[in-house]
Amino acid sequence: MAFARGDRAGAEAEVARVEAAQPGHPGALALKGFLILESRDADRWEAAKEVFHQLKKEVEESRGGRDKENYANLALGNIFLHTANKEVKPGDKEAIAKLERRLDMALESFKKVLRRAPGNIYAANGVGCCLAGLDLLDEAREVFLQVQEGARAARGATHLLPDPSLNLGHVYLAMGRPQDAV
Repeated sequence: MAFARGDRAGAEAEVARVEAAQPGHPGALALKGFLILESRDADRWEAAKEVFHQLKKEVEESRGGRDKENYANLALGNIFLHTANKEVKPGDKEAIAKLERRLDMALESFKKVLRRAPGNIYAANGVGCCLAGLDLLDEAREVFLQVQEGARAARGATHLLPDPSLNLGHVYLAMGRPQDAV
């Protein structure tokens, strides 16, 4: 509730209070991970990754909380995706292999969400980003077109997820089709 009021410090205190009383509480873990990601501090993403792995473990052990497990998988996918987007010099086989491993881990995280929630446009958008990063441009284009359609079908939710159009434009540019990118 504190975070909804814009009180980040209060939200962090709520998380600490709940964690002290109920270690591993899924709601507290989800908020803790979100607060770390929301800070946009890339140096703290490893900590966020650990929190979301812990959240997945907690909800798997309790055999409940599918929404929180989906949230954890979506967040992990985003972490893997964002940490994969480092500049890779052509011919640097080790860096290319690391990039591909990160993209594969992100792709698997997004696919886990889609197996449980096939209409999740955020996970589908992540899949498209991974495919584009793996240079599977035709497949990425198809995914982004489907995400755009899904966002429109969700009663104009494209304002909530403008990325597919932007991502689609990038894919068209990478495909050498700048006229379609506009």
